[in-house]
Amino acid sequence: MENSDVYKAPESELVSGDELKSIGGWLRFFQVVNFIYAIAGVLVAALVVVTYFIDESVYGGLIGSIASLVELTPVIVFSILILKVVNHQEEGIPVKIKSYIGYYLLTSFLVAAGIASLYIMDLVPDKPASIFGDLIYYLIWSSYFKRSKRVRSFYGATA
Repeated sequence: MENSDVYKAPESELVSGDELKSIGGWLRFFQVVNFIYAIAGVLVAALVVVTYFIDESVYGGLIGSIASLVELTPVIVFSILILKVVNHQEEGIPVKIKSYIGYYLLTSFLVAAGIASLYIMDLVPDKPASIFGDLIYYLIWSSYFKRSKRVRSFYGATA
């Protein structure tokens, strides 16, 4: 038996560098934030429904409970949409995510305006949540998906 047989390299195909890319850094943080938003949104929505059946007056009756659920809907829907595509290494994904973030801001604004009008008409007891946080979310993450080297590296050079 020769010594060269003992140290012979295994005969297997090596994976190219593109296939080894994984989400990391701020892109991973973005994914985790959206996961937390989706889970928390679903849990709070379930809590609103359960609370309504226990005591209808907590959220101001049926209209207030529905308004609370509608206010949670953009967070849940767009977080799930983002989570469905963020792992796909395709060049068009950053544009799709930026559009989801923009639609999320627009939807949040429209929902807040609708709930504010219900509040003015005294149909719901609480003012809508401020969309200032949603605006900050939009500005930070849409800028990140435009300028990030990690995003370009993960999704492709023309991302």
